[in-house]
Amino acid sequence: MDGIEPEEDALAEELGRELPQPWETRDTQADEDARRAETTAALSGMRGVASHVEEAGASLVFRFWAQNGVLTLLSWKRETTGSGSTGTSAAFAPGLETHLPTYLAARTGEIVLTLQRARHGWGLHALTTSENTRPLEARTLPVRRTGVTADTLSQAHAMATQLAKGLRVPDEGSATVLADVRLDDARVLGATIARYESHGGPPIREPSPELAAQLTQALLPFTHGLGPRTVRLTLEAEHRRTERHARWRVMEAVTLRPATEAPPDLVAEHYALYERILREWREETQDAFLQAGVSSTEFLATWFISGLALRGGLALFEAVAPRLAPILARGGSDAVAWFRSFLARVRPAEREQFHRLWTKAQTQGLSVAEKEQLRKLMARFEKLLDARLDREQGLLREAPYQPGQAPHR
Repeated sequence: MDGIEPEEDALAEELGRELPQPWETRDTQADEDARRAETTAALSGMRGVASHVEEAGASLVFRFWAQNGVLTLLSWKRETTGSGSTGTSAAFAPGLETHLPTYLAARTGEIVLTLQRARHGWGLHALTTSENTRPLEARTLPVRRTGVTADTLSQAHAMATQLAKGLRVPDEGSATVLADVRLDDARVLGATIARYESHGGPPIREPSPELAAQLTQALLPFTHGLGPRTVRLTLEAEHRRTERHARWRVMEAVTLRPATEAPPDLVAEHYALYERILREWREETQDAFLQAGVSSTEFLATWFISGLALRGGLALFEAVAPRLAPILARGGSDAVAWFRSFLARVRPAEREQFHRLWTKAQTQGLSVAEKEQLRKLMARFEKLLDARLDREQGLLREAPYQPGQAPHR
């Protein structure tokens, strides 16, 4: 069967074999280094936002989710605009990088950092906390990375440049804009104008050249979050008679979360698995991750079924596996158990290829060549449907299904 045949003799061994996942073997020093890197990354993002706020007396309010030393930005806002220019200063919240990791080590929940601009730099004005429910995009595992990748930076800058080109302000007038930027993990997918209002004559004045850089810095701190989401940017602008360009300010950036109909326990399990996968990829241990991950059919089955339910993978899978899709689209523990049994009958090399392609489809997207690889692999998988499986497969396949139907809950 094109290199794939049922492996009945190996089924019990495959179903029972559980090798440690890479995140279960990390040492204490690695986690401590990662927590320090998380603080550095969060401060770098705040510094980027603050670099475009020069008025003395201005304040910025950053709202984070904190857990296990990880800071995930939820929103930021210019609370006061200040008055008077201060010039360039390198000082940024002295002492915060040293003391914040210690504070975060025992903290789970929201923290709000209010920074204020003085003539000689930024200082911490207030730190408050609140007990809220952890948002889906919030990470819980520290990563040893202090910045963003070149791809993320390029995507953010391209989005900002395109968005800035379309903004205009009336001569000696003002304008406000709500712009929605779509993110998926660290990827910047695009932006749309949700609302535009202007006061004055026809909008003819172009924004200042630095707006693209300001938009980029406003967005980058949010790219450390998880999953599909939208960041809504609030912009304000004015044009002064003696100036050629309009002055734009990003006043606020807030995360908007997509609604999901999936059961809460499936959502929680998916994001827990997904974050662990991303951490291994972001720390460049993909080979070790894949080697450990494919050894566990239960892990791979759960990761795949939850991905179908929560990350929009069903359309892709229907296209390459029209016979498997109706069975797996139902979701839940029955589908996980059935697919786990199915995967145990697939040869390890093919299972590893499936894991690699599906993980890349969910985290980065597939190239044309990789989509063709997935199609061929799924064609071979579907031949296994003609092989004798267990009674649970038959029960699942008896239920009617229509393409495009929502997964059974």
